[in-house]
Amino acid sequence: MEEKNIADEYKVRQDKLNKLKKEGYTPFKRNFKTTHFSSDIKEIDTNDFRDKELVLKNPKDFCSIAGRVITIRNHGKIIFMDISDMKGTIQVAIKNDCMDKKSLDFFTEFIDPGDFVGIVGEPFMTNKGVLSVLARDISLLSKSLKPLPSTHFGIKDTELKYRKRYLDLILDEKTKKTFLIREKFVQALREWLLDLDFREVVTRTLQPIYGGALAEPFKTHHNYLKKDFYLRISNELDL
Repeated sequence: MEEKNIADEYKVRQDKLNKLKKEGYTPFKRNFKTTHFSSDIKEIDTNDFRDKELVLKNPKDFCSIAGRVITIRNHGKIIFMDISDMKGTIQVAIKNDCMDKKSLDFFTEFIDPGDFVGIVGEPFMTNKGVLSVLARDISLLSKSLKPLPSTHFGIKDTELKYRKRYLDLILDEKTKKTFLIREKFVQALREWLLDLDFREVVTRTLQPIYGGALAEPFKTHHNYLKKDFYLRISNELDL
């Protein structure tokens, strides 16, 4: 998205935020009780679901999930959106006659991709065989002021992916899985070393005296202390 469009979208979302506050809504909720992650719902045997027609007619409070809105697709009488949580992504369906008008109007006016929402509803399988949660109630948990990059194209700029890793983690499932593998590897390595009676010590990242033999130093300035520092190269110096 171009800088001008991002600025325009930011202004629109800022206006929504101000309107939310003015009308007495809480745009950043402190808590929301969940009962399931997206992966938990996917593990439920579909034979345990109620008949689709019964669900579409009157959904029950079967589950409570929360996550970030990735996409919103409006098909007139029904709206689909994908939400992402810590365990994956799941589709949510919003049907006009399954939600009170006030909640539906709130969703239409204030919810955008990037926002965090809480969903209370019941899972079912769509005609295309896609597992979805039919929403009976939607809560805004946190309003996002900046738009997400295109989910279709993702982030193509490698430098941007490294500088803004959080965006890459939001949009790219492959990146997210890579980080999970790394997390498990680091945890296993740490536990292995601890079992061998090694001790984990945290050393300084910034050092006032350059060290690292012939390595090229990375110099930075600390504005508050008004001093120059060097990025740690040799971990063993502090030990």
